[in-house]
Amino acid sequence: MASSLNQVQRLLLERAGDTASVSHAVSVPWTSATFSGEKHQVTMLFTDTEHARLFIDWVDDDSKVDINLIGFALADLCVVEEDEIETLGHVYVTVTALTLNQ
Repeated sequence: MASSLNQVQRLLLERAGDTASVSHAVSVPWTSATFSGEKHQVTMLFTDTEHARLFIDWVDDDSKVDINLIGFALADLCVVEEDEIETLGHVYVTVTALTLNQ
């Protein structure tokens, strides 16, 4: 079974399209009184600003809460930073995701 970070990265890349790549990703353990899992931070590089905008809109859309990963549930997904490099037409988008162990 793939790790929750690998599954989150795959999900994000599938949604982002072929103008995006993962430039940095990190995970840390996460627990509450009733759940355990991992909190992930994934920074993606887009070479197309329109694809970046569509991706950000998708992340911000709350209707994706039913996404399940193998062995994990996606509890939260949000954009925490967006940095456009205008001279290159590139956009860095940083997303956090919370996955819960099932």
